[in-house]
Amino acid sequence: MRWRRLGRIQPEALEDTRLQLHWAAQIPASLGYTFANPEPDWSHTSLRWNGRRGALMGTAVGSKSVRAGIDLAAMAIIVIADGTEDSFPLQGKSLSQGYQWLWDTTSQVDTARSSLVRPDHEMPEHPVGDGATFDCPKEAREELSAWFSNANRELAAVARNHHHASTVRCWPHHFDIATLIRLDPNDDSEEAPSIGAGMSPGDGGRSEPYFYVTPWPYPDPDQLPELPAGDWNREGWVGAVLTSNEITSARTSRDQQELVNHFLDAAIAASRRLL
Repeated sequence: MRWRRLGRIQPEALEDTRLQLHWAAQIPASLGYTFANPEPDWSHTSLRWNGRRGALMGTAVGSKSVRAGIDLAAMAIIVIADGTEDSFPLQGKSLSQGYQWLWDTTSQVDTARSSLVRPDHEMPEHPVGDGATFDCPKEAREELSAWFSNANRELAAVARNHHHASTVRCWPHHFDIATLIRLDPNDDSEEAPSIGAGMSPGDGGRSEPYFYVTPWPYPDPDQLPELPAGDWNREGWVGAVLTSNEITSARTSRDQQELVNHFLDAAIAASRRLL
């Protein structure tokens, strides 16, 4: 998939749609919570970008390899099983209606189950979480879809170019998409050195999308080097950040992509030196 030019919708206008899509992503994630074999890192609940379908798709479960996902641009829940696809548009529908449709469509995976297990992690406040219906403008959904598509493309290249990098995944808790580079694959302790590279569509600290690179354990904030693109976040967590305004200020799709690549390469290299 080619880089899709960003900035057709200004980043500050994406927050409400981003929050609604974050809540909507919990619906397909619940299929992994309910039916997949649990993984220590909770990857059984994660979603992966499917470029051909333009959707975040979850873990395959059951003998029929049933998968659930969300088409961000269409804001529709998808179920694929035995090569057939069904979908449920969420526009004008509630979160509970989405969960009910998914259960009605996938309950045959395990007839001993009586309902889906909903993710129980903390979520940002939004009326859809309290029963309001989904209502997002198409242009904002398409813009956020482009952010995820572009991020998956560039982060997959990072994963290919670095040893011991994880699969690129979207984590439903924070709704970010990322890969983790383990610097010592034989060390599985909490303090094992690693570098996370990802894209957040926005969060409680920054309401607009951004790319990030986070060295772990966090280095001394006073020892951080200058970066040729982006800057360092020092409050709450330590990591390099390339903001949406920096990216969308680039004039062409190629300029945007090169800026993101330059940022990721430089920030990962700086993080390796710090660790």
